[in-house]
Amino acid sequence: MRETTALKRLVGSAHQAVAYRPRVRALGALVARQLREGDRVLDVGCGAGALAAACMAALPGTRFEGLERAPRGGEPIPVQRLEGDVFPFDARAFDVVLLADVVHHEPRPLELLRECRRVARRAVLVKDHWHRSGWEFLRICALDCAANYAPGVPCLYRYGTPESWRALFGEADLALRSIESPLHLYRQPFEWIFGGRLHFFADLDPGREEAAGQSPTAS
Repeated sequence: MRETTALKRLVGSAHQAVAYRPRVRALGALVARQLREGDRVLDVGCGAGALAAACMAALPGTRFEGLERAPRGGEPIPVQRLEGDVFPFDARAFDVVLLADVVHHEPRPLELLRECRRVARRAVLVKDHWHRSGWEFLRICALDCAANYAPGVPCLYRYGTPESWRALFGEADLALRSIESPLHLYRQPFEWIFGGRLHFFADLDPGREEAAGQSPTAS
C-alpha cells in the first residue's frame, strides 16, 4: 500500500510538471478565445478547477462553475456534485458549457452531451482525443493512464475517430461550428509523442441563443 501511494505521487508529480501545467496554460488561452466577458460557464468534470482558473485569468469577468461526480474540495470555483445523468440546472442556465477531456471517461457519452446541450445557451466546447491508427490509439492510452493514475480516475479507452466524434455530436443535436486540430499543448519531446493530431477542440452550437431571444450573457 505504501509503495502504491509513493508510486502514485511520483507519477502524479511527473505528469503535473511535464504535461498538466503546460496543457492548462495552452488550453486556457484556447478556451478563453471562445468566451465573452460576463459569460457564465459550466466546466463539466472540472477536477481541481485549474483550467477554469486559467480561463478566468485569461479573460477576467467570466464566471465559472464546476460539476463533478467526486468533488475534491478546495477548488477556486463553486462546484456541485453530479448524481446520476441529469444536471442540477435549468435549461439554458449557462452561456457556455465546457468539457475538457471528459467525454471519453463517460460511460454514457450521448446522455452527457444532451445534458450539456440542454443547459447551454450559446456554445458547448469539447476538448478531447481522437485517433486514426492503432499507433495513435496506443499513444493516447499511455497519456490517459499517466494523467489519471494518481487521482484514480478509471480509463475506458474509448477515444473515437474523427468520423465517430462527428456522428456523436450529430446524434446529440449539436451542430459543429468549428473544429481545431492539431493542438499543441505540451513541451517537447512530450508534444512530439503525445500532442498534436491526437487532440481536437470543437465549438458546438446547441441551437439555443436565437431561439431563446436573449442576449448571450443573460442570466
